[in-house]
Amino acid sequence: MQKLLLVDDEKSVLSALKRNLMKQPFEVFTAESANDAYEILATNDIQVMMTDFKMPNESGAELIANVSSSYPEVVSLMLSGQADYEQVVDLMSSKSIVKFIKKPWLKSDLVNAVRQAFTHYHQMNHSSWQQRLNTSSFCKAQHEFERLLAVELGKKQKVVICLLNLTNTTDISEKLGQKACEKLQSDMISNAHATLPTGCFSYWNSPSSVVFCFPGFDHDTCLEILTKLRSHIVRKARQHSPSIQLDMRIAYRTIDKCFTTLEFLLEELKQNLNTTNAFKPTLNIDTELSEKLARERLIRTSISEQLNDGKFSLAVQPKIDLSTNLVDSAEVLLRWEHSTLGWLSPEEFIRLAEIDGQITELGSWVVDRSVALAAMMSRTSPTLKSISINLSSRQLYSDSLVSQLKHVIDKYDVDPQKIELEITETCIAQDIEKVIPMMTSLKQLGVGISMDDFGAGSTAYNYLAELPLDILKLDRCLIKDLSASKNKQTLVCKLIECCHSIGIRVVAEGVEDHDTLDILRLFKCDIVQGYVFSPAISPAKFTNMMLQQPFK
Repeated sequence: MQKLLLVDDEKSVLSALKRNLMKQPFEVFTAESANDAYEILATNDIQVMMTDFKMPNESGAELIANVSSSYPEVVSLMLSGQADYEQVVDLMSSKSIVKFIKKPWLKSDLVNAVRQAFTHYHQMNHSSWQQRLNTSSFCKAQHEFERLLAVELGKKQKVVICLLNLTNTTDISEKLGQKACEKLQSDMISNAHATLPTGCFSYWNSPSSVVFCFPGFDHDTCLEILTKLRSHIVRKARQHSPSIQLDMRIAYRTIDKCFTTLEFLLEELKQNLNTTNAFKPTLNIDTELSEKLARERLIRTSISEQLNDGKFSLAVQPKIDLSTNLVDSAEVLLRWEHSTLGWLSPEEFIRLAEIDGQITELGSWVVDRSVALAAMMSRTSPTLKSISINLSSRQLYSDSLVSQLKHVIDKYDVDPQKIELEITETCIAQDIEKVIPMMTSLKQLGVGISMDDFGAGSTAYNYLAELPLDILKLDRCLIKDLSASKNKQTLVCKLIECCHSIGIRVVAEGVEDHDTLDILRLFKCDIVQGYVFSPAISPAKFTNMMLQQPFK
């Protein structure tokens, strides 16, 4: 927890300051005099102090001077009236304080000033922390690390560079205080030196990460070393403070003299740490994986820009009514022609968008464009019953989904019955109790709802009767090789009968051959979607298809 000390001889001012700083991520201490402030500073890890300029016995300026001498890491703010302005300017010129807050203050100015002071504190102490930690025989300064690295690479041998990161440093600092946290980390790494082979060296490149160099080691040996290193550090941390749980991640890569720069390499390792987890905390970045992760980073960083540049588009796949061989409805599918990578698979970019939250922006765009398409097709293809839109998990569980959908329906003046929302079985199963009222609210708008990919997840059959569903879509895993499996045929047949008995229509997706089509027709499946009729096509081609019905 960030700790803030407020010093003022007027209780009313202290109360007003505390009120204005409520709900901020600061632990606030108050003192009515300089002596009170010294007592608090002696027993608490204060990072930022705000003091009034005029106080009896010892002024704010004298207090700041003494604190700067005894606690140089503390960042000071001055609170004062206009009359004290010139003296305060002198203090700022001497860099004794970082900000002057004038009475009366605006709440927003006060909060911003305190936040900036904490930012200044972390930046200031980051560099000094590095300097203190990188002075041992094991932890070098960065320039010395780079010099030794160049020497090792000059020996024409491969070198392993490893980035070890403690991802929960902030939590540890809040529990122990920064000084104790710093000592813990320093002790851990110093003790870890005993587990490492001769010739290894390192440096702290941030308060939460250390860079190691292992000259002349092969992959298997390096992995063994890193596993022992991680176990040793975790054990030392528990001895130091049993309540502390370390979340430690490691990424490493073998390099030779042809590598680019240390800065670029460390940035790559840092980016790739995001792919590690508590179950697989150590990651070897070989060339193949490095290229894969670089591609994924390019995709993730391109989404927003290329969405605005018109690189995303919608395709439409028809759903055919087996009783008439006419197009009943259609599913909207997202497509992306990347400016440098070409056409990307939705399975690839949607997965990445879900990982970092960009699926929300993509999903909103798809909903808007799909409803606009439904409005247009209501005019060009009036027999088309509906356009179905896939919802992500983030969209489904968003409190704004219903209002957003209503806004878009009103915006394009479309009949809500022309809209169908496809929600995957897995998404629904995440929180059945929450999703039922959400689906009910969506139904009240007049839209249809289908459960997508049924059979690929783990939804219990009894939920089919509870969910406000119009359509059940059988996953392709149930449809694939249907003609060759009697067990699958029995299961699919009973599923269709069950759904019909409770008023739910059934769509079979992924149908690719006529043998499967004939079986589904025999089972009285309502609708079929798949290559046997048509792949996903452009809206223009879909409009022409509507004029060429029925399918033969």
